[in-house]
Amino acid sequence: MFDVDALTEEEMALVHVFSKGPRWFAVYTRPFHEKVVKTALTKKGLEVFFPTRLHLDYRRKIVEVPLFRNYLFVRVEIKSPLYYQVLDTPGVVTVLNKHGIPIPAEDEEIKSLKILVQQARDKIVPLPSIKKGEKVIVIKGPLKGAQGVIVGVDQENLEFVVNLSLLGRSVKMKINPEWVRRL
Repeated sequence: MFDVDALTEEEMALVHVFSKGPRWFAVYTRPFHEKVVKTALTKKGLEVFFPTRLHLDYRRKIVEVPLFRNYLFVRVEIKSPLYYQVLDTPGVVTVLNKHGIPIPAEDEEIKSLKILVQQARDKIVPLPSIKKGEKVIVIKGPLKGAQGVIVGVDQENLEFVVNLSLLGRSVKMKINPEWVRRL
């Protein structure tokens, strides 16, 4: 047995990550390798989430592009054989980490991001991380259940943001003020 009080902050974080079973982790890929990595990880039997959005390109054609360039998410148990298979996948650079300790994404953040991508892929806009504003949950409409932050108000709509703190990124869309409730 070991003395929990003698552990450093990094060691405590690692104990916390190990104790929760499978978690979502952000996988950083080589440029333009997100789809290849997604296919390879899916063939290995892993649960993969690759958020995309619709974008009007320079030819005025609607194309599907990654929501977070060079990133996708994989649900895996840390330091399991499958975790090492993720790292060995061609196109994978690393799993997001701090001082060598993989950083899991919160399940609620991934759930909210999935709702946003499924219901409003043509309306979301990626933004840098946003820290201020009120945290809300959507109680009505196609985004019901998504949690986020209000970052702006215009005459008719609120600007609703789902913040993915793990990547330091966010996505934004306008939403009816009657459809949100403070958390």
